[in-house]
Amino acid sequence: MERITGNVMAAIAAVLLVVFIGMLVWPMVPAPSAGQLQVHPAAASEQNTARGIVVAVLAQDAGAGEESGGRAYEKVLVRVTTGQRAGQEVIIEEGATAGTLAATPLVRQFRPGDEVYLQWTQGPQGEKVLITDYVRDKPLVIVVMSFVCAVVLIGWRKGLRSLVGTGLSVLVVFLLIVPQIIAGRDPLAVCIVGAIVIATASAYLTFGWNIRAHAASAGIVASLVITDLLASQFVDMTHLLGLGSEETGYLLANFGPGIDFRGLLMGGIIISALGVLVDVCISQTSAVFELASTDPDLSALELFQHGLNIGRDHISASVNTLVLAYAGTALPLFMLFALYEEPLIRRLSREPVSEEIVRSLAGSLGLVLAVPLTTLIAAGAAAWQVQRETGLQAKLLSLLQQRKHWQVGDLAQTLGQSDGPVEAALAELAERGYLKQIPGTCSGDCAHCELRLGCLVSFGGKAWSR
Repeated sequence: MERITGNVMAAIAAVLLVVFIGMLVWPMVPAPSAGQLQVHPAAASEQNTARGIVVAVLAQDAGAGEESGGRAYEKVLVRVTTGQRAGQEVIIEEGATAGTLAATPLVRQFRPGDEVYLQWTQGPQGEKVLITDYVRDKPLVIVVMSFVCAVVLIGWRKGLRSLVGTGLSVLVVFLLIVPQIIAGRDPLAVCIVGAIVIATASAYLTFGWNIRAHAASAGIVASLVITDLLASQFVDMTHLLGLGSEETGYLLANFGPGIDFRGLLMGGIIISALGVLVDVCISQTSAVFELASTDPDLSALELFQHGLNIGRDHISASVNTLVLAYAGTALPLFMLFALYEEPLIRRLSREPVSEEIVRSLAGSLGLVLAVPLTTLIAAGAAAWQVQRETGLQAKLLSLLQQRKHWQVGDLAQTLGQSDGPVEAALAELAERGYLKQIPGTCSGDCAHCELRLGCLVSFGGKAWSR
């Protein structure tokens, strides 16, 4: 049984390694030219934009009067700071008179010194310049650095590793997923590949290259496959086209009808659920292995039962987090549809609302199923590891009884192991009382060591006896 389980875990590790290498090589293979998306000519034209800084506010009306209709009005003087027009000063009107802002109380109120983005457009009355947005690079840097500092100060090494994982996730999204979709590849397949890269990297950054990471990665990959099948089935059942968001209109304008919007929707479900899914799978794996370490006598079935009890508590919190995250992003949409005087079932049947329902529930269902699946894989792996370590410890005790003194390298060579597992097994034997530390420090020179008469084995700079 031990040999079979070991072969299975070795096969899983090998498959994960091959898949990971394949995913790194796959983007290098050119996509079929017929599938590549063609940018719409209108979208490909050069945008006449630049950055500027507000020099002065020439006129300002908060919109309280009846003449303004409740809309604010503002006239500002802006100096262009980049591009061919750098150094020029332009007067820009916004609000009730200019008609560039909607009737909303949340109106931009510019102040001298504000950095803004400018855009020149051609209209019936000639060229016109507009303020399209604030320049937010400096505030965003402050926000990001605050997050980074908090994670590092509180999490230390683990926090730093989590930041590496977050950075890798961002790189995968923007350097792998998005370019490959634009290159014409299937959006769902690209998102699955990107999700596997992110998930496996997170597992190995958390645990290192060991049996825990293999088990967590296997659980994550299996859960992603199940979530993909559920998302595909639910999207087909509800006849969703993937056109329920405002962004799809911009994509249609830029790329035309060549994009697979249903594939984008299903791929988005995978990526959206990925963060919580990785968290649950890694937590379950860690919990099961800790149970096995605390009580090595637990069988794989008992580890599964105890781990599942822990996972049930995790499920309720994680599913609630996922549903609320989706509800928060779609809150303006829900408010909009609440205004329609129509039956509730009709509101729910509208594609934008149905998309959010399918998105949240497909991800949540995949998350729920990930708990028993990952717990099962982790329980089998942990039981195998305990059985393997117990066998190694028994062999070590047998060898220690046959000879007066051993060094770790000799033991490892005799057992056909590397030094690391042997030292770990010796440390476990010492913790369990089978070995006792001899006062003093091991010099490593056994021939001239004063402790050699009573020393049975030396490791970790210390000498040990029975």
